Amino acid sequence: MDGRFFKFAAAVALGTATMFGATVTVSLGSNPFPTGAIGPYVANINGTNDFVFCDDDTHIVYPNETWTATVTKLSDLVALGNISQSSVMFKNLNNALALYEEAAWLVLQFGSNGQYASGLQNALWDVFLQKAGTGSTSDKTTDAYWLNQAALNYTTLTDGQKQGVVFLTPVANSQRPLSDGTPQEFVMVTPEPGSYALIGTGIILLAIGTFRRKRLQS
Repeated sequence: MDGRFFKFAAAVALGTATMFGATVTVSLGSNPFPTGAIGPYVANINGTNDFVFCDDDTHIVYPNETWTATVTKLSDLVALGNISQSSVMFKNLNNALALYEEAAWLVLQFGSNGQYASGLQNALWDVFLQKAGTGSTSDKTTDAYWLNQAALNYTTLTDGQKQGVVFLTPVANSQRPLSDGTPQEFVMVTPEPGSYALIGTGIILLAIGTFRRKRLQS
């Protein structure tokens, strides 16, 4: 087996490990900060592009800014209980844990309710702005509807969903170039660690099979 495969396998293992590390490096590239725009956004996380959602309408991300973020799984917040001891941005709000669960529930709705992305995005910001939202609780195009649904349904999150939702909280003064203020907090949805292991194993087995076929042909 040649060195290229070992490098590839190492890259897969490294990517799997760093996704669940204590901190990651984040950038939105040349995109403007997402205040007022509808998610999801494409972020570069430890060198890999992925979709993220913004739950923070109180801070700013500048174009080409890079910063360090602490990775916190929702399941870890739930296990902690008193999240004032955590790294998440809005840990000191009243009922902060429930608010983070509501935010997670909202993020998980984007995939099947893309036509209501504007209402979902504004509701996601409203959760931590502690706003009531505008519109009607019977109108899916409004943030009032989705805020109401999040409050009613966040307790239905499964253990797997809590494992898969992670919050990327900026580390103060870690942004480069150093700018005024702190970058925004983002949310992303990932497979559970077990799923990552299966994906990594599958890729490695596929690479081994490809190598063997090439060797037999030669």
